Amino acid sequence: MDRNTSKLIIQSLLERFNKSNAEVFLTSIEAEALRTLLGGEKETSERIVSAAEPTSDTSIKKSYTVAYPAPSLIDDNHIMCLDFGTSFSKAFACTADDPEDVPELFPLDLGSNESGESQLLLPSELFIDDGVMYLGRAARAQFDSVEAPQDRLIDSPKQFITLTQDVGALHGRKLDPTQDPTSTFSQRDALVIYLAHLNFLAEKSLRDKAISVDLKRRYAHPAWKADHFPKNSHEMRRIIAEAIALSRCSDDTLKESLTVDIAKDLVNQARQLSDEDLPFSLIGDPVLEATAAGAGALIGTPEGNRIPYVILDIGAGTTDVAGCICVNNPTKSRVTVAEVRPAANAINQAGNIIDNLLLKLILNKSHLVDGTQEYRRVQSALKRTIRTNKELLFTQGSVTISTVTGDVIDVVLEEFLEENSVKLLFKKITDLVKTAAFYVAGDDKEVRVAPTGGGANLPLVQELDGSVIEKEGKRLKLTLVGSMPTALEEVYPQLSDSYPQIAVAVGGALPSLPVQVKSIAEGISDPGQRYIAPMYKS
Repeated sequence: MDRNTSKLIIQSLLERFNKSNAEVFLTSIEAEALRTLLGGEKETSERIVSAAEPTSDTSIKKSYTVAYPAPSLIDDNHIMCLDFGTSFSKAFACTADDPEDVPELFPLDLGSNESGESQLLLPSELFIDDGVMYLGRAARAQFDSVEAPQDRLIDSPKQFITLTQDVGALHGRKLDPTQDPTSTFSQRDALVIYLAHLNFLAEKSLRDKAISVDLKRRYAHPAWKADHFPKNSHEMRRIIAEAIALSRCSDDTLKESLTVDIAKDLVNQARQLSDEDLPFSLIGDPVLEATAAGAGALIGTPEGNRIPYVILDIGAGTTDVAGCICVNNPTKSRVTVAEVRPAANAINQAGNIIDNLLLKLILNKSHLVDGTQEYRRVQSALKRTIRTNKELLFTQGSVTISTVTGDVIDVVLEEFLEENSVKLLFKKITDLVKTAAFYVAGDDKEVRVAPTGGGANLPLVQELDGSVIEKEGKRLKLTLVGSMPTALEEVYPQLSDSYPQIAVAVGGALPSLPVQVKSIAEGISDPGQRYIAPMYKS
């Protein structure tokens, strides 16, 4: 096609675009005209999406061009995992080949803190204020800046999709009016926008590391119940695809914040796109959070050993367990790992419940009367700092809280752990581990426990080490092991302190994941052809 013809076709396209109030798609002839004017062929699929400019004149439109790679151009040399967490989200990339030594990991920086230091953890938060939606780290900054009540912060959007939730019904569930005073967004909209923000930052970090953004990406998902799993998996895949499409807008729209009008138009148009117009080719198989956490933790199995493991992943929203059998046969080149499906389980109780229990104890010690103005003031202020106070309590053994009414309240860790509600929560988590341990033990007398997540250092976890459990006359010893293999720690010592929290993102980015088996007998006799890669021999 000659350039004059190409110009005429593009002029026609622009006229069609200016007259349209919805998304405008390129025809094959228009795409060819663009290639001619741009001076070359490129195997991509391009879409043009329109959204209102942040001005009072909403008739003004701004176009965003989104490009997806043809299958032949997808980077097969790397894999990325997006871990959408309740409190924090993370992303890691890894080489996709199958080396024998330590894998080449790529920690993906998701922005920077106030000191300009790169951060691996991105707050899973959104905040709507004065016609603007703030995302991630910017949401927390704006929330603190205006000193808003805690209830205004959308601080756990992952709770929309956990365990018994029906992901397909999220579009019909509006955000709470205190979180969205404009009554514009559904829970599904909030998910798509936040995940678009996460993917945008992850792809920016990939570019900074000279890695193609057109690579396969896995996403970690919670342990949905069996009756929800098929539909939720399908719906979540669509949400991830829409998020990738929005994140590839031609500017920094999703870097920190966007107007409510633009956000509304973008999510509405993304939802209307057909499956053929979305980048499903960039989405790999999803992975259970506990499975991903275990993938990174178990690859250090000593040579000549067959060892049963329980992965205990305590996050902010859920506690997940998985059971695996690891076999390091010196006559084989790799460690084989099988996950015993019946051992997997989860409860919708974890760090956030501990926050609430601590808040309740502090309020009880304040002797304020529930329902009074003073009680509400203290409660609102405490919600803003409860996570920090919890961390101080568990790391220092005590914490002193000054309330907005001038009272000073001391809480000692031993006192908190003696609360009946705390004991009940810890027992539920411990019972998950014990049940999973018997599923994977077989004839072994010892099962190793690898804790991950933000709650990896809770007292209940430490108490598991060396404990003996019994069921139907069989006794097992539980032994605590680190979540980060020694060989991995030697190469990436900078990840050691944060590894429990990033274990899901790291494990989910490894080339292969544990093969799923129905029973321990199946795992021993035929562990399958899939391996965690690379494998460490010692």
